[in-house]
Amino acid sequence: MAAANVVVRDTLPAGLSYVSANPSPSSVSGQTLTWDLGTLNPSQSGSIVITTRVAAGTGGSNLDNTGTIQTSTPGDDPSDNTSTTSTYVVPPPPPPAPSTSWKLAIRSTLDPLSQDGNPTNGVYVSNDSNVHWPAGEVLDWTPRAQISLPGASPVYPYQFRSKIVGWSYVSTNVESVERGATEADDMPGHGAGCRAGDRSGADGSGLDGCVYRYIGSGALNDTSVPTENDMNGQAHGYWSVGVPRSMRNDVYTYSLSQLGAVKLTVQVKVVIETYNVEDPTGQTLRTRTDTPSNTYTLTLVVPRDLK
Repeated sequence: MAAANVVVRDTLPAGLSYVSANPSPSSVSGQTLTWDLGTLNPSQSGSIVITTRVAAGTGGSNLDNTGTIQTSTPGDDPSDNTSTTSTYVVPPPPPPAPSTSWKLAIRSTLDPLSQDGNPTNGVYVSNDSNVHWPAGEVLDWTPRAQISLPGASPVYPYQFRSKIVGWSYVSTNVESVERGATEADDMPGHGAGCRAGDRSGADGSGLDGCVYRYIGSGALNDTSVPTENDMNGQAHGYWSVGVPRSMRNDVYTYSLSQLGAVKLTVQVKVVIETYNVEDPTGQTLRTRTDTPSNTYTLTLVVPRDLK
């Protein structure tokens, strides 16, 4: 015997929100979805696929979803017309501590390549934390931090992402003397404090020293290289034997008794987030913040005009 006026209802539990269904419901009222299926023949079957979104904070709990079917045809046994399914919601995993590999981007306006029309070939990126450069030049510099995450990828649909929201110049070590970035340098007329630079959008909370905008996103696949114009807003340093007659106010200026190696210590602010790849809003579910530091060795060699 055919079943007439068949109605299917599914009541979504708290913690789930309706997104779509195939076929579409006849009506939606709050958490209840209703399908008016009309008449079904004996042994006729079908399926309804419902797509929902899990609310934040429901991870680690079980969600019970109940569906019912009914008909107006007499003789139906209602004892098997209801079914409840319990689903465990996997909680979003905590982001892991990042690993950081370091390079240094540098640019000098005395470099002939910085005078041509190419916007990037005057910017050099080191292979590691060691750099050699002529003394007696204003050196624009900024850290390049490649972020990686140890361990296995999280369980689907979760994923991790990273970003660098700022960096800071912490100190320089000149002839075994640690000089804080905020201290007065060796140039007469240069007072204490951070030199001017691009700090737009930088989040410097938790960073030591003088904060600057990080060039690039700091994402896991970020390999961006600053342009020469970018370098204009980064840290500027000058190291030489003796003090120059004059110097721009935005340059950290240091005097040496002889040429040699100096150290540059920096920090970056790294934010690691957990998100759901199926969520079109990209909502952050969990987060952690780290401020790894690195010390570069800058070996100063004979100035260009003395070579």
